[in-house]
Amino acid sequence: MARKCYITVNNLGEYLGIHEVEYPSGGEPGAYVQQKSISAFNERELKRAYPDKVPDGMNWGQYADTQKFCTVDWYLHMGHTQSDVVMAHKSIWEFYEYIGYNYKTKKYIKK
Repeated sequence: MARKCYITVNNLGEYLGIHEVEYPSGGEPGAYVQQKSISAFNERELKRAYPDKVPDGMNWGQYADTQKFCTVDWYLHMGHTQSDVVMAHKSIWEFYEYIGYNYKTKKYIKK
C-alpha cells in the first residue's frame, strides 16, 4: 500500500501550493530509494532556505524569500485539507520532473 507525503513549493517568496506525492511503503519495490530521496531532498531544501549564515542585513525569513525551495511534511498540517493539494504525483521522480529538479545533480534545472 502506497504512502503519501505533502510537499509545499515556494518560489522567491511566493507560495505555490501543496503537492501530494505517493511513494511505496516499506517492503515494496523502490520503497527504500524513494524514502531516502525524499528525506535527503527535504534536508537540502531546508539548508537552501535557512542556511547557517545569511547575508548581512537579512534575517532567515527575508533570505528564504529570495530562494526557490520546498518543504516536506509526512501529513497534512492542521488548517490544511485535501482541497489545498494543487497536484498529486505518483512518485517522487514525477514530482522532481514537474518542479524542474535534477535529483542526480541535486540542483534545479535553469530555464
